[in-house]
Amino acid sequence: MKRAIAAVIFLGLASCEPPASDNPLSDPAAARVDSKLVGIWRGQKDGDVVYLHVTGKEKGLLDLTLLGNDTKKGSVVLTFEGFATELGGKKYLNLRPKTKGDDPWDDAWKVRPRYIFAQYELKGGAVTLSIMDEDLVKAAVKDGKLAGKEEGDTVILSETTPKLAAWVQAADHSKLFEPFATFKPMK
Repeated sequence: MKRAIAAVIFLGLASCEPPASDNPLSDPAAARVDSKLVGIWRGQKDGDVVYLHVTGKEKGLLDLTLLGNDTKKGSVVLTFEGFATELGGKKYLNLRPKTKGDDPWDDAWKVRPRYIFAQYELKGGAVTLSIMDEDLVKAAVKDGKLAGKEEGDTVILSETTPKLAAWVQAADHSKLFEPFATFKPMK
């Protein structure tokens, strides 16, 4: 439930989680960290300040942390492990939520198995993140264009990486990806 609330706060989705996928958009073994994305960024979402922290890791992986504010609950933190994919000149993030156990001093993290996708664009010294539209993905599953199913309010894709990547690449990105926020680097 906490994850769903945080997703609503950050992603601006109406009472549902972003589409999730059993498979990424590309092979993680071929991943490379996009060094232009690494850093600490500041943006705004629904009038509130949101921070984005991206760090590179080994094997082309990165950690992405969003820190925002819920006026009723206070600080909200979302942490992901993922990697970048480039398809047809557009850049995407394959992100898997990271969770901690009950011990706040334990540095062990668990990475969830399913991916969510974001498109990102680096332009003019800023990074813009856009989140995949759930309704279009649900429609693609219902129409048989993508393999998947609905679980509660969420659509879970089971499509293979090559077919998923081809579908995303062919899609109208102005509809498939909804702008989330634009972040400027912290100085």
